[in-house]
Amino acid sequence: MRKAVIQEDWDGTQDSEIFDSVDWKARKRVRQSEMRSLWLCKQEIGINRTRRNNARIMKTSDDKCPNCEQHNEDSKHLNICPDAGRSRQHREGATKLRRWMFKSRSKTKPTMARVIHDYIRLRNATTMEELARRGSPELIEAARMQDRIGWFELMHGKLAIQLVRIQEWYCLINNEGLNGKSWSTNMVKQLLDMSHSQWLYRNFSLHHQTLGYLHRLVEETNLRDTARELASLKPEEIPNSSQYLLEIDIESEEQSFTSVSYWVLAMKVALKEKTIGLTKNQKQKRRDAIYGRNWTPIMTSQAAARTGKRDHSSMVAAPILPNPKCLGVGMKGNFKRWTQQEITKYTGGNINKPSQQQKNKNSCKLIIYNADITSRTNKRQRRNNE
Repeated sequence: MRKAVIQEDWDGTQDSEIFDSVDWKARKRVRQSEMRSLWLCKQEIGINRTRRNNARIMKTSDDKCPNCEQHNEDSKHLNICPDAGRSRQHREGATKLRRWMFKSRSKTKPTMARVIHDYIRLRNATTMEELARRGSPELIEAARMQDRIGWFELMHGKLAIQLVRIQEWYCLINNEGLNGKSWSTNMVKQLLDMSHSQWLYRNFSLHHQTLGYLHRLVEETNLRDTARELASLKPEEIPNSSQYLLEIDIESEEQSFTSVSYWVLAMKVALKEKTIGLTKNQKQKRRDAIYGRNWTPIMTSQAAARTGKRDHSSMVAAPILPNPKCLGVGMKGNFKRWTQQEITKYTGGNINKPSQQQKNKNSCKLIIYNADITSRTNKRQRRNNE
């Protein structure tokens, strides 16, 4: 039963010769965890949770590869994904396999090692028989049988038994460290590691919390919803300088994620500019209602032209009173008491009346530092005269 089911996997043919040409014992000798064995079984028969199978189960239309975004991602797409990162991962695996085949302890027959390496690296772009056309007749026959098994099946660890026999004779003649049995077991392990590394790379690209395909898909959906809400705004709700943004058909499917992102960012900046302008106008109205238009300092016509502000040259600024808490440069704490009438006369009447608490505390007298810079002798004479 097992033989018949596996034979059906090769293009629906009942060819026992292909089944018998696979080194199944080498597959059995490879030690794997239970979860990895389960993954390999699903991968071989095509029921892994690929995007194609997920779309069929979840009844959705999204069956894109999370890396290259090609439609109809199935189990065969695993090792031939054209994404740059996946391709680099495959080349690194092929280079690692080549280094292992040319190691002194596990040295592979040089002609066969080059053929296997090129066949795997080219990712089913050519046949192994074409690569082995300059080799021995035994190698050409083994390559022809490996082509019948298939490149995808080779990446699942289905190695032609003729290749194993060629390596056995090479080990016996050259007295190498490994025999054909150990060599085939390690070869199958290297091939399975390459396929499983592609699966891990694919799952990381799909399920990562911030960089994964599913997370980016949710972000894109939310971004397009936000773009539709902003596109429904009225022209008077945004500044005149940004109303051209409403003329862009942002809801079109031709708009990429990047262009929609920039459009949403520009619209948010325009709304922020409108809000800031309204806030400034409200503050200006409140100040004009409280202080009137004469509260701003004096500004000449030249300064107004330079800064772009209104000309306030006809307005009167509030007088500058001496600071009662700060001393002038080079002055000491000399002061005199001024009555409220003197202060009013000094300021021309532009001063608030003292509160009741100040009247009770200072008897209607405020202490202000005198800004008169005189010598110590003149001050002493003035005090004696008083």
